[in-house]
Amino acid sequence: MNLRRVEEWDFAHDWRRFWWVGPPLVLAGLIFVLITLFRDEEAVVQDRLRRAFETGASPRVDVRSHAGRIRIIASETSGVVLTGSRRGIGDTENDAFEALTTLQTRMNGDDGNVRIVSAPTGQVEGRSELVLELRVPPGATVFIDQGSGPVTVEGVLGDMVVSVLDGDITVELPQGHGFRLDGGGTLASDFPLQLEGAGPGSGFVTRDSAPQQALRLNALRNRVIIREQD
Repeated sequence: MNLRRVEEWDFAHDWRRFWWVGPPLVLAGLIFVLITLFRDEEAVVQDRLRRAFETGASPRVDVRSHAGRIRIIASETSGVVLTGSRRGIGDTENDAFEALTTLQTRMNGDDGNVRIVSAPTGQVEGRSELVLELRVPPGATVFIDQGSGPVTVEGVLGDMVVSVLDGDITVELPQGHGFRLDGGGTLASDFPLQLEGAGPGSGFVTRDSAPQQALRLNALRNRVIIREQD
């Protein structure tokens, strides 16, 4: 570099006198890119789940979880079949294992209904989540309270109350099905809807079919998506 030119930049009264900031910023940017490209993936430790619960044709299915993914599918099987995993995630395998050990999950189906509650019992370096798939009778009623992560319900014709703090709610229903909807979030629906009522008790109803089902769907920060099944 021309030393005379550098000396001129040092005594300049505009942006040129800060020339020395450039090289460190470029170096820092290169280091950040290299770390991002070559850092190891997070460690995951999981405990696989499989349970079957005897129920009637219209059980209440109640799931409360702090984080993860929940998928509920209507099935002609008798009872409720649960598969999935409890997962610990961290920068190291030790962090992931510690996160998993602090995740307390309780499952109960003794009264013909199914209740699942999952939450961490302490603060650790890693994080934990519950990943569930539940196959339920079509007439089940569904109650879900989820902290973060998506919830999907497919083909269930019983009433639903679903609340998610941070994640999308997706509901798939048969073509031509009628329902009444209230709740919150950014709504996207394949079904034509019209507003019914005014004030706190107002909601949407299907325009072309009489309501057969009540949906209360709250995606507090995300979307409520209602799709027609193929």
